[in-house]
Amino acid sequence: MHRFTCCLLSSFTCAVFAADPAPAPAVAAPVGNLELPESVIQDPDTGFIWCSNIGGKADAPDAFAAKDGNGFISKLNPDGTVAELRALPKAGGEPLNGPKGMAVLGGALWVADIDRVVCYELESGTQLQSFDLTEQKVAFANDLVFVEDMLLLSDTIGDQLIVLHGAERGQITEAEVLGAKGLFGGANGLAAIGNTAYLASFPLTNMEKGEDFVRKFTLGEDMSENTRTPLPGGLWDGLALGADGTLYATDWRSKGVWSVAPGAKEAKQISKDMNGPADLCVLADGALLVPEMMANKVTRIETAAK
Repeated sequence: MHRFTCCLLSSFTCAVFAADPAPAPAVAAPVGNLELPESVIQDPDTGFIWCSNIGGKADAPDAFAAKDGNGFISKLNPDGTVAELRALPKAGGEPLNGPKGMAVLGGALWVADIDRVVCYELESGTQLQSFDLTEQKVAFANDLVFVEDMLLLSDTIGDQLIVLHGAERGQITEAEVLGAKGLFGGANGLAAIGNTAYLASFPLTNMEKGEDFVRKFTLGEDMSENTRTPLPGGLWDGLALGADGTLYATDWRSKGVWSVAPGAKEAKQISKDMNGPADLCVLADGALLVPEMMANKVTRIETAAK
């Protein structure tokens, strides 16, 4: 048995922001309907962008974690237009329930879906695997990231991190819970570079008054030994790293995106007035793509990095 310890888009609208807070957006014409878009990721091999849609309406009972079969993945062109609204699962395939975070490796798309992780071959759309995580008591599988070729999953309700062994070879063979539960304050967004992992916390059980932070861990060290980033307390969701090492994070409390440059001691808010900013990604041209989940749209934010 492997053992590993780590410290670790209603319509689609493209809004272009400068790198300063509260910029005036340039809004393109609507090109498609998303339903509670939660996460976006760009395939580095093709340039296509994949967007997970929880599906349905936010005011539906247990909207974000219901096993209602109305979730789907949209395929977006590199310019942000919708290539195929309901790209995955393919017609007649096993339904998705509440898909959230995703990871791409070797032409395969891994999707966190409530209490399981589903894998698709991107070229054909064929489902390759559905790995059940009920044994690990996962109830809100949230984000996924490959860390040094290992697939790491966050479970927000269970407040735990799980390594999914074998995913780097195309099939998950084992799920290993890392450390003790309840250590993170609602494990949410993930990002990684080298042997350094970043984790956003989102206190689901106390969203009105609770707040948490973004922490940095070093792989191979005690998970309780972590460093708080310069990001302030908030309701942190998505994390992404730029090519220059800048950390970007979305916050539901301040309704925007923040950035922390490498070595900086202070964070900077680079956008605001966003409606449910969720799991963002950095595009190949250095811009950010951010799902505004409660507005059923995805927003593009220009950055200084090119």
